[in-house]
Amino acid sequence: ADSFMRREVSSRIILLSCFFVIFIFSLLALSVQSQEMVFSKGVVKVAPSRSDVFVSFKKGKIQYGNVVRTGEDGLAIVSFPEGSKLKIDPNSEVEIGPREKADASSDIDASWNLKVLKGALTIDFIKKSEREKLYVESDQFAVGVRGTRFLVAKETDNDWHVAVNEGQVTAFNKESYDYEDIKSGQGLVLEKGSNLTKPANFEWTKKLDWDVSPKGRASKFFSKELRSKRRSEVKSRLKKLRQRKKKLLQGKLRKTLKERIKRRGLKRKGSN
Repeated sequence: ADSFMRREVSSRIILLSCFFVIFIFSLLALSVQSQEMVFSKGVVKVAPSRSDVFVSFKKGKIQYGNVVRTGEDGLAIVSFPEGSKLKIDPNSEVEIGPREKADASSDIDASWNLKVLKGALTIDFIKKSEREKLYVESDQFAVGVRGTRFLVAKETDNDWHVAVNEGQVTAFNKESYDYEDIKSGQGLVLEKGSNLTKPANFEWTKKLDWDVSPKGRASKFFSKELRSKRRSEVKSRLKKLRQRKKKLLQGKLRKTLKERIKRRGLKRKGSN
């Protein structure tokens, strides 16, 4: 009987030890998969999902649904598990949206989402698989990405700009499905955040600071020099940039967008 009890106690100890090891590794895995603010300076604040209460934040884990806001002197760099990085300029605000897994029973790819509320973001996106995609959104348009370095920014007059340093992105209107592909070295203006213009090579995009490492430098999008140069370039070419035929998303990309709108409850007008 004593021998049986000893074996029983020993078995339970081994079982509990296994559970403990699994628990520890699970915590480590969760830690590794978290995105983290690896650099900040000036005023940087974070609010939980669906909260208007912002608290000062320097470094540490960022949860999905958190909103990051920078002040006039603020700058933040957020690093993601697969190596992607997000640079948040001064006077900017972004929601770190949820990650959505790929649907094995359909063509819907995995995706993760950033919602730009104001300001300028520089993103260096590194995909983990062929079925992973990043969406950077406003209320009216989105940018679909599969691996590239690019900038999305909102001007003070409510026009939006997309500039691509490496790779290619697709900008599309979420109401009409109108889209344009923007290649490396090109920029695109979305008038009032919804009306797409032709992608074109702009000199001002070459003067952006594309570095997303923690060196404490903003993109320069809002600098007086670049703002003046950007507005001058766009104004002189706007008539030609507006001369484009609408391109409507078709096939898998359109299906993906419709499914995402359905799953996330995004408002959309226009035809199906």
